[in-house]
Parts: sequence; structure tokens; C-alpha cells
Amino acid sequence: MPASAPRLGIALPIAESPAELRLRAWVQMVRTFHIVERRLVAMLAAQDITLPQFDLLATLRFGEGVTQQELAGRLLVTKGNVCGLLNRLEQAGWVERRPDPADARANRLYLTPAGRQKIDSVRPAHDAFVLEMLGGFSDADVGQFRQAMADLESAAGRPRDGRSSSTQEDGTTNDDTQPNDTAHPPD
Repeated sequence: MPASAPRLGIALPIAESPAELRLRAWVQMVRTFHIVERRLVAMLAAQDITLPQFDLLATLRFGEGVTQQELAGRLLVTKGNVCGLLNRLEQAGWVERRPDPADARANRLYLTPAGRQKIDSVRPAHDAFVLEMLGGFSDADVGQFRQAMADLESAAGRPRDGRSSSTQEDGTTNDDTQPNDTAHPPD
């Protein structure tokens, strides 16, 4: 844990039940996510880009040629949410749709040179922000945190009846639940 981290204000009794510990950890995770997200949004705004725009451009930067449905699955949003954002990014000249030669009904998504330049110019500030947030943690702490988040993500993807669930390319699971549309709402 970083030396500069504030002490948690745990009131007496010191001993928490396992349920209380988990509930407080959940609240802390949600609070921390919102605080970090607000700072990230402000940092990106100074770069003239929104968080949803950054997410989409960064996703395409490392995997161009996907369909709108595949992109929605990677971003954990609906295809409809991606459509509006893609329309705006296409108008801005950052993204282009190209017909899929194998499927006349689909388009493949690509960054334009301007879109590639935009994401490449913003990523250093984004990466520096992330490294600053995690800079006070040891490599072992970061590894444990990453594993804990992966375990939580896995648990969140399991249906309550204990059946296994697999995520489809469109972001839905075989238990017919929908992906989280509010992770980063469209701008």
C-alpha cells in the first residue's frame, strides 16, 4: 500500500464480520472508481477528447478492422451506443467504416490518419495518469489487485444459479444478460 494513502476511518468495533468487510470493500471500490474516473475525464477533456471517444479510439488502435458488433462487445456497451459514437467520430474524421468484402451487411471499422494521430497524442498523458495512480504500489500489490479484479469480473459474469457463462463477441453472455451500458455512456 502506498505510504501516502489516507488511513481508512474504521470506527470501533475494530473487528468487522466477513460480510461487513466485503460490503465496505465494495463501497470503497465504487467510491475509488468514481474519484479516479472524474480525474481521468478531466485529464482527457484537457486533451479535447471524451472518455467514450478515448475508449473507442484506443480499442481500434489495437485492433482495427472489427465490426460494430465486435467493437460493442469489447467496450461492453450495446451496438446502438457504439453507433451514435461512431457517427460522431466519423464526422470528426477520426474513424471510417469500410464495407466488409465477405459480408455486404457489415462494415469494418478503421482509424483514419487523424484518428490515429489523436489517440497516439493522447495516450502518453493517459498512460502517465494511470502510472501515477498506481505508482505508490509495489509490483506484487499491483499483481494481487489485478488478480482480485479478474476474479471479481469472473464472479460478476457467472449467473446466480452457478451455471458457467461465456461471453459472446457482442458482449452478451449465454445466460441472455446484456452488457453494462453505463460503464462509459456515449458522449
